[in-house]
Amino acid sequence: MAKETFEDKFTRDYYDWGFERVEGEFPPDWFRFLAFSNTLDYSDLQGVLKLTSSEISEFGHQLEDFILQCTFNKKECDMTPINEFQHDKYGNCYTFNSVKPFSVPNIGAPNETIYDEFMEETTSVKTSSLPGAEHGLKLTLNVEQHEYISIFGQDSGVKVSIHRQYETPFPEDDAITISPGSLTSIGLRMNKYSRLGGLYGNCTNDRTENMKKYYVDDTVYTVTGCQKACLQGILQKYCACADTILAENAKEKSRCRILDNEQERCRQAMNYLHHLQLTDCDCRIPCSETGFEKRISQSLWPSESYVETLLESIYAINQNHRSHLYNMDTAQKNLARLEVYYEDLSYIHISESPAYSWESLFGDIGGTLGLYIGLSMLTVIEFVEFAFDITMYIVNKLCKRNKVTELQGGI
Repeated sequence: MAKETFEDKFTRDYYDWGFERVEGEFPPDWFRFLAFSNTLDYSDLQGVLKLTSSEISEFGHQLEDFILQCTFNKKECDMTPINEFQHDKYGNCYTFNSVKPFSVPNIGAPNETIYDEFMEETTSVKTSSLPGAEHGLKLTLNVEQHEYISIFGQDSGVKVSIHRQYETPFPEDDAITISPGSLTSIGLRMNKYSRLGGLYGNCTNDRTENMKKYYVDDTVYTVTGCQKACLQGILQKYCACADTILAENAKEKSRCRILDNEQERCRQAMNYLHHLQLTDCDCRIPCSETGFEKRISQSLWPSESYVETLLESIYAINQNHRSHLYNMDTAQKNLARLEVYYEDLSYIHISESPAYSWESLFGDIGGTLGLYIGLSMLTVIEFVEFAFDITMYIVNKLCKRNKVTELQGGI
């Protein structure tokens, strides 16, 4: 029996392509794409719609329609620090308390101390001096279900990703989903991790070349960012395309085409190899890392007694919302309330230290040598003393014998 090759295994276990009868991708032939989808939930069609960053910015949810109310530390938010970026799946995303473009001095590997000093001098960064929900961020969000598009709007809600200011978020991997018609409270506790590299471990703070290429505004190394950027670099190298909007950052306009059989097979093969961790990505754990423990709770929102007051407040901001927000039912289908705050302003810092350092090694060597040298000197002295005692004993014996002889001769 012939040995199974990688090509055979890939074709049997992973490769999926059945769009031979689909006529076009730009614009998409939706009727045939839906008809020949191989999955009941149409998950194999998620990569069909390939919009540019400018198109997503224009057609996606706009900030003024998405964030209806915002307070931080009991004060109305300044929308200036809110940074907009585009995501392949979630469209327009907004980062509160952003400091991009990041202006920390270029020091190679990010340094936590320099970053902390920079944050203290940056007046645009919002800070809270007290724990608790009253001193955190509160948002009223509008999901605008009437603007959802068929298979690309299968669920309604908001993805919330919590990260450091200088770190790229990945809402498809680590975000919390909050649903309309509810108040979601997220209590945070911060943890810092410091790991030893070099002789003590295999960690790094240096961004890879692919990360610098695809995440041009980012300044910190993360394992997720390394893995994703590495995959795009591999696709560009072997398939001459990229399957993410990040390709625009790298000035690579070629997006992978589903209807190009050769290119799609190459793309799936590279993803399969990456899934099996057979690609040479070298994505080590970071030497410096900050994470957040999250405690999540929910309640129904808005209440029946509050909905009228809420809607009047929203109309005062923008009368256009009257068309789809006009009663309790539409409010619960479209509005979500979010609270993000610190449960405690203290944090846990977990750091690695050498179990056996160079100082300890030299100290032990010196102590051991001192012990052995000390023992040797004592032994030598004891032998000398023993020889001296023997010599003195013999001399004394001889002297006594001579005296006895003299006395006998004199008598």
